[in-house]
Amino acid sequence: EIYTLSLNDALPICMDPTACNYDSTATCDDGSCIPIIYGCTDSTAINFYSAANVDDGSCIYAPEKFAYNQSQQQAFYIIQNATIQYDENDEIEELEILTDWIGVFKDSVCVGTYPWTGYETTLPTMGYDGSALTENYLLSGDYPTFYIFDSSEDEYMSAEVTISDIYGN
Repeated sequence: EIYTLSLNDALPICMDPTACNYDSTATCDDGSCIPIIYGCTDSTAINFYSAANVDDGSCIYAPEKFAYNQSQQQAFYIIQNATIQYDENDEIEELEILTDWIGVFKDSVCVGTYPWTGYETTLPTMGYDGSALTENYLLSGDYPTFYIFDSSEDEYMSAEVTISDIYGN
């Protein structure tokens, strides 16, 4: 049997060594190169980047007790300062950026979390939107409780919160 290969049957060939589909044996570039886009490729991480095609090891995962479902009803707290003090005789410690976490709860249900990113960390807070996934989430007028996860101690602790101003609906 004799087989013929036409140019229309050829596989895409990329000669750009910086592309993720680079072919070192190629002798003719057909323009099909796909640029490498670094980022977190794990969809369970909070910083998942859907355009990334090469995982760069940057994925960030919420602490186990800070898992929650997204809701169509959302609000945000802007956290200006957060510190840890285990008891009144201990020294005050700063939270570690992208390592320690702040979680917001309604009773024992986590309704939002985010890693500490420094001054003005934005903390998403989910409300009940009528779906089963958001059962027992916040309702208008509810006051949530806040917790900190100290990763260096692998410890969850309740937080004292001072709300200075409330804006919005």
